[in-house]
Amino acid sequence: MDLARPQTLSLETADPPVGVRRKIEGMDPITHGLLGATAAGACLGRRLRLAAFGIGAVAGMAPDLDVLIGYGHDHLNGMIYHRNFTHAIAFVPVGAAVVAGIFLLCSRRLRPVGGWVYLAAVIGMFTHGLLDCFTTYGTLWYWPFSWHRVAWDMVAIVDPVVTLSLLVGMVWAMRRVAQRIGPAAMVGREGQGRGFPGVAWPAWGALVFFALYMGYGYVQRQRAYAVQGVLAASRGQVIQRGRVMPTLGNLVVWRSLYQADGKLYADAVRLSWLPGEGSRVIEGSSVPVVTVKDLPQHGAQAAWLRYEFGRFAWFSDGYLARVPGNPAIIGDMRYSTVTQGFDPLWGMYVRPWGKARPGSIASGIGVVVHLKADRAEALGELWHDILGGEVGIPVRALGQAE
Repeated sequence: MDLARPQTLSLETADPPVGVRRKIEGMDPITHGLLGATAAGACLGRRLRLAAFGIGAVAGMAPDLDVLIGYGHDHLNGMIYHRNFTHAIAFVPVGAAVVAGIFLLCSRRLRPVGGWVYLAAVIGMFTHGLLDCFTTYGTLWYWPFSWHRVAWDMVAIVDPVVTLSLLVGMVWAMRRVAQRIGPAAMVGREGQGRGFPGVAWPAWGALVFFALYMGYGYVQRQRAYAVQGVLAASRGQVIQRGRVMPTLGNLVVWRSLYQADGKLYADAVRLSWLPGEGSRVIEGSSVPVVTVKDLPQHGAQAAWLRYEFGRFAWFSDGYLARVPGNPAIIGDMRYSTVTQGFDPLWGMYVRPWGKARPGSIASGIGVVVHLKADRAEALGELWHDILGGEVGIPVRALGQAE
C-alpha cells in the first residue's frame, strides 16, 4: 500500500471538538525490555555475563523509538508508522548494529567480544517484533515485502502474567550470574569466561513459560472463535469476517467482533479457564459498517477525506463504524472500553470545525483523535466479568454445545 500523500494540502490546526483529544499514546516498553533481556541473557549470559541482559533489554525496547518520530499534526501517520519498519524482521540486523555500536562505543571492555554483543542485540531486537505479533494491534513484521499487519490475537497489549514471569526469570538469572561469576567479571578478555553452563537456567524457564502461555492464548482464541460461530448461528447469521481479541490483562474475557449483513456485532465471551467447562456470552449490540462508499463522493474535501479514510481503514483492518452518540467520529471498533459495545479508543473526525484557509482543506477533516472515556469504570466492569462466573448466557443455552 502506498502511504505517501497524493498531493500537498494544508491542514489548519484547530482545537478538536468537545469529547476528544489528539494525543497518540505509545506502547508500554517494559515487557519488551524484559523479554529481550531474558532471551539474550539465557543465550549469552555465560559469555557476556550481566552485559547480555543489559544489551538485550535496550535492543528489546529500541524499536518503539518510532514513537519519537514527529509527524506534525498528522496523527494518523503517527499511528500507522508505529509498529512499522522498525519492528520488521528485515530491520533487525540494522537496528541491532546501531544498538551494538552504542554499547561498543561506551564500553572498552566489550570491544573484544563485539560479535557476541551484536548477537545479543539481534536477539533483543527480534523478540520485540515477535511479541507484538502475538497481540491485537498489528505489526508490519514482513516489511518491506508485505504491508500485511500481523496480529495473532493471542495476548493483550498489557498482560501482567507475561510481564511478571519474565521479570522473575530475569532477576533470578542475573542474581545467579552475579553470585557465581561475579559482577566485576562481566566478560572475559576473549569473551569466553568459565562460568556455569546452567547459570542462567531461570531465564530459560521464563522463556519456556512464555511459550506455554502463548500456546494457552492460542487455545483460548480458538475456543472464543467457536463460541462466536455458535452465537452467530443462533442469530441466523453468516459471518463474513470476524475476530476475537483478549481483553486487557487476561485470557478469560474476549471481545467478539464480526461483520454480517452490513453490520458489526460486538459481544463479550467469558471463557472458562480450562476447555470442557462451560463458557458464557454477554450479548452486546450492533452498528452499521462504514465504507468509503458512505463518504461524500464529490469535491476536494471529499477526495482528501476518502484518501485519509483509506489509510485509516487499512490501519483498523476495516472494522469501522460511526460512534454511537457521536456520528461525526468514525471509530476503530477493534477496541472498545466496553467489551460488548462500541466505545472505541480512537476514531477519525469526518466533519470540519474552525475556519479553513483559502484554498485549503477545512480544518479537522480526516483528523484521527483519541476519545475520552471513563477507563476506571471500564476496568471495574472488566474485572467483574473476569471474576463473575455467572455473568452472561451459557453457550449451551444458545442451542448448541460448546
